[in-house]
Formats: sequence, structure tokens, C-alpha cells
Amino acid sequence: MGGRRLALPRPGGNTIHPMFTPDKWKAGLKQALYLLTTQDLKSPQSASRLAKAPRRGQPPLTRTLEDVSPEELTTGELQILNRLQRAQPLTHTLILDHGPRTLSSSPSGEAYDLIYLPQVQLASLPTVGGRIEFLQSLRDKLKPRGGLLVTPAIGSIRPFSREAVGSALLKIKWRKFPGAWSEGDTLRPIAASGRPRKPLRYFHYYQSEIDFKTELQLAGWRIEAHKRGSYLCHDEAHTHL
Repeated sequence: MGGRRLALPRPGGNTIHPMFTPDKWKAGLKQALYLLTTQDLKSPQSASRLAKAPRRGQPPLTRTLEDVSPEELTTGELQILNRLQRAQPLTHTLILDHGPRTLSSSPSGEAYDLIYLPQVQLASLPTVGGRIEFLQSLRDKLKPRGGLLVTPAIGSIRPFSREAVGSALLKIKWRKFPGAWSEGDTLRPIAASGRPRKPLRYFHYYQSEIDFKTELQLAGWRIEAHKRGSYLCHDEAHTHL
């Protein structure tokens, strides 16, 4: 199979537990402080540009479901995909491995049977408005009966964890941008190919399933199926599969 494998956190409203050792905690805090003094997260806008920027020396990759191994998917995603394949062949799919970068690199005018948005890519989009805008843009890339498959990160951040410290620092950093920070915004290590250490990046945990569904509805999506924390969504303007 081509492409890298994603390490997708499992969904389901869990508390985010820290890897609490003094050395790791101090290293995480030091990296968070460094990151917040650089341009990367100086503002929500700069974080959004970071999400869209291509990697050095590597253009955004476009993958289809044929390139994805079962280990990359959650149980819920596999169940939904099996149901879709039984109903009709998914002949033209798009995997948003690089979020907005993949979308911008896809051919203009292309329409897909299914778009798969990995959890880490949705969670890496800063601000409620930024996520809603991106989810809205996906509607134009689907066929009239096409669907969006997504598994949100839902959970609360444990007090005094590295994620809690990152969340507090981010709130302070973005205090000049009213409404930019929301509960569940934090900094956490995100896997990056070719790097021995995982860099800290913006990450958003939905505080409840209702928060996620609200963003979907505001972006014009309705939920067609829900399996083990994974959601199959369709454009409100189009009919069911």
C-alpha cells in the first residue's frame, strides 16, 4: 500500500490522560513555550496557514481508499465503509491525509463518491469558524449522492496534564483574538514523517458529541450513519444514498 499510515486516536468521549513523568512533562512544557513564541501559533490565522502549507520537498499526496490498509481505520469507519461498498461501488474517493493541502492539490472540477477526513486532520484546523468553513468547502467536491466519512476527537482534557498546560498557554496567546480559543483547544504531539521527535501542533477535542454535530449542521451536513464514533455525512441539499 502506498503512503504513510495514520495513528488515529480512538474516539468516544474519554478523558485525555497525560503521560505523566517529570521529564516528559517538562519537555512538553518547554516545547509548548517555544512554539508559542514563534510565528507558528502567533495567531489563529497563522495556525491556519500552517495547516495549509505544503511540506518542504514533498507536494501534498492524493490517495484513495484502495491505498488504505484496515489498520489505519477505526472499527466504526470499517463498518461504514463495508456498508457503503455493499450498497454501491466506491469508484472515485479522496483521502484528506493532509487536510486543506490535499484538497487544494486535487484536480479542479473533480467530484468524488466519498471523502474520508482523518481525525487528526479535522482536529488540526484552528477555530470553530475555520473548521466550519473547511467542512463547507468539502460539499463542492462530492457527487450529488456522495458522502463524507469523519471520526471526531471527542474528550475532556485532564487537569494538570500536558494538554491542559498547552490549552492554557494557547488561551493566553490568543487572548487578543476574541472567540478564537474555545474549550478543547490544546497543543499535542502530532506524528510527522521523517522526524525523530513528534512536534507539538494545535489540536481540538470536541467537548461533546453535540458540539461536533453543531459544527456539521452549520456547515450544511446531515448525519446519515453513526458507528462507534464515526459518522457518514451527506450534503443537506442532496438525497440519501
